[in-house]
Amino acid sequence: MVKTVKTYVEGGNNMNSTTHGRRSASKIIGWLMVLGLSLFLVAYGATPDNSLGTSPKTSQPQSPASKVKACDLLTKEEVEGIIGQKIDSVGVQPGYGNCIYYIREKVFGQVMALPIVTVGYSKSDVQSRWDYWSSTSKKEVITGVGDGAIWSPDYDFFVCRVKGGLLMISIKDKDMAIRLAKKAITRIK
Repeated sequence: MVKTVKTYVEGGNNMNSTTHGRRSASKIIGWLMVLGLSLFLVAYGATPDNSLGTSPKTSQPQSPASKVKACDLLTKEEVEGIIGQKIDSVGVQPGYGNCIYYIREKVFGQVMALPIVTVGYSKSDVQSRWDYWSSTSKKEVITGVGDGAIWSPDYDFFVCRVKGGLLMISIKDKDMAIRLAKKAITRIK
């Protein structure tokens, strides 16, 4: 006879260990995908003087007047309110300027800081970046946000034309990306 073992988790919820295991594995896979996307964006060609997803062959440095600090676009509390999770830390991606919001999770027995949201803004290579994201096979054109926006479900990536630049948000949920973008746009000068 097979016994189902009950597991009690934080908050007093109980569930059988099989369900808990599947949910944990799903969560881990999701976070690893977000981490992978962040690494992909850096490998694809972000350069130290640019933000998310730039082709290094054609990048132009931004003038100091056009620099927007990505971490000034959204507060930790705003991100928490939209994603419904506590953000444990916020940091600037060294050399790239993207703002990364982290949560701490236990993964394979180790507590790790996992990126849950990445935000970037750049006025460099706007057209080539826009062309790249516009040409992805699965994309959804989003209306009512900035001067045009695209959601890429394959990459969990949102890109929006605004004030002569591109706002880029990496997150697993399109609706959350749109809500984050609408808040961030108000702070882009």
